[in-house]
Amino acid sequence: MYTAVVALLVVPVFYYLDRTELGIEGSLPWRMVVVAGAALYLLARLFRANPLAILHFYAASLSLYLLSMTGLATKLYLAENSDYEQQFAVTVGTIMTWIVITLTAQGARPYLKWVSLAFSLYYLGMVLFMDPANVGYPVTLMVIGLFSFLLLRNQERQEREKAYYLYELETREQFITRQREELEEANANLVGFNYAITHDLKGPLRRAQSFAQLVERRLPLEERAELLEFFEHINTNLHKISEIIDGLLLLSQIGKSAMKYELIDLNAAAKDIWEEVLPPDSEGKVEFVLHPLHTVEADPGLMWHVFNNFFGNAVKYSK
Repeated sequence: MYTAVVALLVVPVFYYLDRTELGIEGSLPWRMVVVAGAALYLLARLFRANPLAILHFYAASLSLYLLSMTGLATKLYLAENSDYEQQFAVTVGTIMTWIVITLTAQGARPYLKWVSLAFSLYYLGMVLFMDPANVGYPVTLMVIGLFSFLLLRNQERQEREKAYYLYELETREQFITRQREELEEANANLVGFNYAITHDLKGPLRRAQSFAQLVERRLPLEERAELLEFFEHINTNLHKISEIIDGLLLLSQIGKSAMKYELIDLNAAAKDIWEEVLPPDSEGKVEFVLHPLHTVEADPGLMWHVFNNFFGNAVKYSK
């Protein structure tokens, strides 16, 4: 829009210079072409046409600016009574117009590159077939037009590549967002499944503990004394299963509630958990070496799971 407003403001100035400074007659029709182009674009903006239509009007208005200067240049290059000062002035004006159009083309580049190429070919035809008074000026404009064509084409290509990369980036961001949502949903389902499983296991475990206690009480004292060691193993493992279930419930709540920090002696914790993990028939087969550890502030339940899995895998996969 600013380009059109500036064009409307400078047209009277240039027409005044044509008449007073350069002595150019008959330039008014070509100056009015600039006015028509600017007015065309401003009317399109006024009636709030769709963006594509506004873009077409913008390309048309810039093309009319170049057409105005080309028409005036043709008039002076082919006129017998035009002097070098007039031809130089119109050449400089055309070059400046072409530069401004190239810099302000923006979304109209796909159209204006072909306009620039067409006017360049027109100046080439002028040199070959119209016998201008000074060949250097139309040749200069032909070169400027070709340069504008190449620059507009390269800018258009860069804009396409930029749009493609932005599209790829948005696509990847959407893919990552969708994956994150799916992962969050899977985690939520896993937490729910974990909670349901651990909750369902507590009932059978309590019944098993109750039946073990009933069996122990109903046995005669002599048999109970003989089987006391086995009942202790049963109760210890049932208690440990209960702790594991509580640990699983704790794991399902990670991220939803704060962890309970306590000072834990890792030496004592490691020894206790090692005795729990070590199978009864592995005595003499597995060597346990404990280097000095420290006291840390951690969640006891989670720390138990760390050592239990670490020692359990060590025993399970040891030769």
